[in-house]
Amino acid sequence: MEEAGLVYDRFNEEAGHTLCAEIHKKRFGRVYRLVNPEERTAFHEMGGHSRTGCPEVCGIAARIAAEILLDIKEREAKP
Repeated sequence: MEEAGLVYDRFNEEAGHTLCAEIHKKRFGRVYRLVNPEERTAFHEMGGHSRTGCPEVCGIAARIAAEILLDIKEREAKP
């Protein structure tokens, strides 16, 4: 579980939070309720799914997870 904590902490630090609503606030200045069709449209129109929106946040998560997995593999390979 130590590695899970590392993923959580690093993501929180780099993304600014671990909850989508809070990340919305930090990146876009407000929370978008994506179940609401009008707010979902506004979110897309303001770039929520552009390169610097959600895809970038997902990329941060993927990079952190990959780095930690590689660290685990490296530790396990040492005699």
